[in-house]
Amino acid sequence: MKLEQPGIWRVLTDLRGVTTVDFWRMVFAEGIGTCLLVTITMATAISPLTLSEAGDPGTLLYRSVSVGASLVILYQTLSPISGGHFNPVVTLGFLVSVRTKVSIVQGVLYFIAQMVGGMSAGILIKWWYGSEKELSLANTCTNVQPYVADGQAIAIEIIGTYVVVYVYLSATSRGSPLNPALAVGAAVAACHLAALRIDGAGFNPARTFGAAVSGGRWEGQFVYWFGPVFGSLCAALTHHKLADINDN
Repeated sequence: MKLEQPGIWRVLTDLRGVTTVDFWRMVFAEGIGTCLLVTITMATAISPLTLSEAGDPGTLLYRSVSVGASLVILYQTLSPISGGHFNPVVTLGFLVSVRTKVSIVQGVLYFIAQMVGGMSAGILIKWWYGSEKELSLANTCTNVQPYVADGQAIAIEIIGTYVVVYVYLSATSRGSPLNPALAVGAAVAACHLAALRIDGAGFNPARTFGAAVSGGRWEGQFVYWFGPVFGSLCAALTHHKLADINDN
């Protein structure tokens, strides 16, 4: 039997709780979590090991595992407060999926907090490493490699984001046997490992924006916005449809 979804529009437009301290704690937690995640992601990109052996498989594994492990820890710590999105397109996926209780107002404020968090991470990294390491800071940016066409990079961003957002939605669904922290961390690590040599593994517009702030490279932003947004929408709609099938 198909489960009813009452009051979807009411959930999306729900303004109750916006004036409460708990609501703003959620928004603040998203900003802090995003800032920490993006800071760690960029720091691993400009460590001495990474810079000296940028194309080494071991270095790619090191960067991917670092990002995945960081997300596991941050999710485990902050998800009881905010849900642990730390990524605008993850929030978009939760907003589009009618099975989740994320209102439009909450989604917009999460987006603002995440982008501010990403920008803060970029400023922190730039201050941390200093202007004398301008070349190193450029390595924090997501860049499409010369041998990769923009269309190919967009496809990678769509696929990677699809995997990440779908795992988020599935792992956090009621009755899921998955451990959400481990599932989303593993998904992000795996997608990073697959895409680092292709386009720097974006999958998170806040991360791309923060890196552009620190490294000063703004070209190719379209790839890292269109791809993740489209991938997130596809993941949310697919998850909703498959969940409907399971309910029948």
